[in-house]
Amino acid sequence: MKGIKKLFAFVLSLALLQIVAIPAHARGTLLYWYCDTDEVAYMPSSINGSYFVYDHSGDEPEDIEFKTYFRNAVTTARNQWNNTLPLNIVETATRFNAKNFIHGGTYDQLKGIFEKLSRYNSGYTNSRPGTRIKTMNPYVIWCFESVGEMCVVERDDRVPDNYTKTALHEMGHLCGWLGHSTQDTDVMYESSSTVTTLTFRDKNQLKQIYDLYY
Repeated sequence: MKGIKKLFAFVLSLALLQIVAIPAHARGTLLYWYCDTDEVAYMPSSINGSYFVYDHSGDEPEDIEFKTYFRNAVTTARNQWNNTLPLNIVETATRFNAKNFIHGGTYDQLKGIFEKLSRYNSGYTNSRPGTRIKTMNPYVIWCFESVGEMCVVERDDRVPDNYTKTALHEMGHLCGWLGHSTQDTDVMYESSSTVTTLTFRDKNQLKQIYDLYY
């Protein structure tokens, strides 16, 4: 009997060690929260990260310059978020194969697509429907149900790093970052800046959600 009790205690201790070793997010809790809102979302595999680029800019020298900055910024954003999340964020050749749409152009060119865009915005992401998946007091997790649209605005007072930061920021919203970071050194902070690399706060806020559902 003593031998059986010892064996049972040993098996139980191994099981407890395995439970402790499981990351907190995998047990249904969240390790990180750097956002000014209590909500977060993710893109299901059915939507994925494919995107089509609409370049609305013209043919003036400054527009041609913006085209280069805009394209480079989107590529940088795609690469950094791809290295963070289990999404296959890729550009499609046609809009028919895309699940998300990225626009670049002036305020006047974009206003008709993004109704809440103001002249002071450097970028914007349209809100989209979602399903409430889970509540982890006080946090709420949503699953996007439709395609997403974001934009990068061409402005005279912007430099290449500004466009990169904007593309990174808006793509974060596209992937599920709702609200903004509370740290002014983060890409997901609300104000414009020249931060061009995702911080651990930018990454972990969303990565923990994708780790739950992917």
